[in-house]
Amino acid sequence: YRILSHILVKEGDQEQTAKQEMQTVYLDSRAERAFTFSLWAKTDKDIKVELKLSWDCFSTTMSQEELAREVREKGEDKLPIEASFKLLRRQGEMAFFVRYKEDRRTDNYKLHRSRTWDWRDKGDQTIKNILNHKGWAYFSFV
Repeated sequence: YRILSHILVKEGDQEQTAKQEMQTVYLDSRAERAFTFSLWAKTDKDIKVELKLSWDCFSTTMSQEELAREVREKGEDKLPIEASFKLLRRQGEMAFFVRYKEDRRTDNYKLHRSRTWDWRDKGDQTIKNILNHKGWAYFSFV
C-alpha cells in the first residue's frame, strides 16, 4: 500500500504539469497484476492523470546476476513489465476515457510486446450527474 501525491505547478502560460515518476510494484508471480487507484478531482475541470508502473515479479526471488543470465542466455521473459494507467476527461465533455497499457521486452531485448486496454464510458445518466455537479468528486479504480 502506498500513497502517491503530485503537486501541480504552473509553468508560465503552459498548462499545469506534474513530474512523472515510475512506481515499482513487487509481486510474487505474473499470474495476477492488480492495483487500486483513487483520486479527488474537480468535476468542472479537465482531468488528466497518468500513473506509470513497473511490475517486477522476479527480482525479489532471484539475484541480478541470475536474472541477467536467464534473460540473456535462455531468452526467458523475466524482465519487469512497464505499464501506464491513464484517465482523461476534457472540460465540457460528458465522458471518461481510461487506458491501461503494458510494454515488455522479450527474447534478450529483440522483441517488443505491447498490450492495450481502452475503456470509454457510455455517457449514461449516472456519469452525467457526476460531471454536472460543480464541486469535488472521489473516483476509485480497482
